[in-house]
Amino acid sequence: MRDPAAARTEAARDAMLALLGAVVEGRGDETAMALRIEAKLAHATLLHRATFASVGMDAVQAERLAHRNVATCTKLVAGYLDVQLDDGNPNVDPTLGKPESAIALLE
Repeated sequence: MRDPAAARTEAARDAMLALLGAVVEGRGDETAMALRIEAKLAHATLLHRATFASVGMDAVQAERLAHRNVATCTKLVAGYLDVQLDDGNPNVDPTLGKPESAIALLE
């Protein structure tokens, strides 16, 4: 049986990649890859600060910002995920059920 959290993460990742592909269409693969690397580095930096910051408030702020960024991305792709669920996309785990909104799927 598949882990529901892993399925949610995979669905959100696939949706974000589809959105990125649409945004950079015609600009070349280098642009998409550069944006992906930049986003991963920025998120990793926040998570590192949240875990290892010597000042407690810096860690708290970094963790909040990391969560806020993930929530923003989730909202950006929620409609796409709704369509994927409606179309019976095999990459969306059917054991998760049909939520009222894809945001419910990702929370």
